[in-house]
Amino acid sequence: MISSRLQDQLFPWVEKYSKAPLSSFGRKTMPVIIPTDPLEKPTDLLAIQVGDQRALILNDQDIEPKLKELVGNLHPDTIFSTFGFYELSRVTLPYGISVWGPNWFLFGEECTIGANIDNRVEKINDNDLSEVDYKRFWHCYPQAIAGFGIREAGEIAALATVKDRESPVCEIGMEVSQGSQGKGMGRAVVTAAARWILENGQIPLAVVGPFNIPSTRTLRSSGLEY
Repeated sequence: MISSRLQDQLFPWVEKYSKAPLSSFGRKTMPVIIPTDPLEKPTDLLAIQVGDQRALILNDQDIEPKLKELVGNLHPDTIFSTFGFYELSRVTLPYGISVWGPNWFLFGEECTIGANIDNRVEKINDNDLSEVDYKRFWHCYPQAIAGFGIREAGEIAALATVKDRESPVCEIGMEVSQGSQGKGMGRAVVTAAARWILENGQIPLAVVGPFNIPSTRTLRSSGLEY
């Protein structure tokens, strides 16, 4: 688990990301909130849980009554499940809003991210990043502010990219070529990216679905925690 100190650092960022104050979140219930400042595109709806506080935030007032009825008939825990997101989708899809999730947000700090960088890892320059096939490395970000990779036979086999998610958070996206998996490359490039983020005074983040066991294990082995 992330430390209480890191949680305190992240609370203002969570409020900025969700466009809603944590004081408006519910514990026993899940309030439906339409923020004054809309969620940033492409996000039109956000179901979020921070500790034991939850909220459903949306931009479209037309959907509000139906979503209030839905969440009023479901225990908040069930909303953050495949079933819950299916039920949300039944309401939102007619309005052109698809639902994806749930996702875990994993964060790291100085005491969790290793200081030793695998000597196979290199910082990938902007020119090489621009030539990456992002259909192959689809968990990585084309508009990255930094990239760290491992090459095999001169080609990038593992890549971790860093995306600015507004200070103080930077997000890591990672992918390892299918033929290069099982060699510790994912952990190596994620650790290098997380260490670079920390050295630049920011907080590393990675987002992963609970169903993605290999990626979750890799991210946790790099020191990123829920």
